[in-house]
Amino acid sequence: MGEINQQAAGLHTGTKNNVSAQSEKIRGILFVLAAGICWGSIGPFIRTFNKAGLYSLDIVVLRSISTKDPSERYLVFYRYRYCEYGFL
Repeated sequence: MGEINQQAAGLHTGTKNNVSAQSEKIRGILFVLAAGICWGSIGPFIRTFNKAGLYSLDIVVLRSISTKDPSERYLVFYRYRYCEYGFL
């Protein structure tokens, strides 16, 4: 009974699940760091666009359009098989 509780709590050592959990934790940390780097790199572009005469809403539209296409391609070509209803 104690072993079952340890496994449920993720405390069981020496198994593949423990290694997988550790790599998932590191992966999550790397994603957070990457998000921070991306967030910080927006500033120079926004200042450049502001100097060119674009307003904040114009910049938001440009960012949305520039991320829509790659995201859409990824979902259609790589993730459609995981979608419950088929193609998006």
